[in-house]
Amino acid sequence: MSHEFSIGSYDLPHRRLEDTTSPEISRHNRIVCYTGVSSSGKDFLLDQAINQLQGANGVQALSMGTLMADRLQIHRDSLRVIPELDDIKKAQTAAIPEILANMPVVLNTHIIFKYKDLLVFNPDVERQLNPAHYVVVTSEPQIIQQWRSQRDIDGFRLSDAEEVSKIHFHQNMVVNTARSLANETGAKLTVLHNLRKQEKMQHR
Repeated sequence: MSHEFSIGSYDLPHRRLEDTTSPEISRHNRIVCYTGVSSSGKDFLLDQAINQLQGANGVQALSMGTLMADRLQIHRDSLRVIPELDDIKKAQTAAIPEILANMPVVLNTHIIFKYKDLLVFNPDVERQLNPAHYVVVTSEPQIIQQWRSQRDIDGFRLSDAEEVSKIHFHQNMVVNTARSLANETGAKLTVLHNLRKQEKMQHR
């Protein structure tokens, strides 16, 4: 069963914020920040791609959600509701040394994550990660909503019910934030748009 994607790559002009010119971040780390809203299809695509990359380049994938959940000793689906927001931020920061130690790495993460009724962005984490490349996977909000419902029915993952308009807003925030980060740091940005609805749990 195949996926269809339209691909947009943006090599944006190198421009840094005044407060990000320190020597510590003058070079990008060997990290691909791989992101998208829940159920956009990003995990399935990454699973397929990383199997090929591992053999050729020794690249591995890490999940920020898994790293955080391990440190907080909870299931990663509970990150949206159980810990205090400060604990989540501390867990993010605590995971960074492990990520840097395993470069080159594809980091499966949410640059803007949902916490209860909030959409949260942690610029300090992005500054410390300083990835060379942002990859954003998107899909139609209506289809994302369907995939979330399906995976809940199948018991694979637990998702909060969310209106299509809110999924659309969250997804636009992710794309625009990734674009801004790439523009400010000189990182590369690739946006993959998942075009086709697939069956059940291949999209998570």
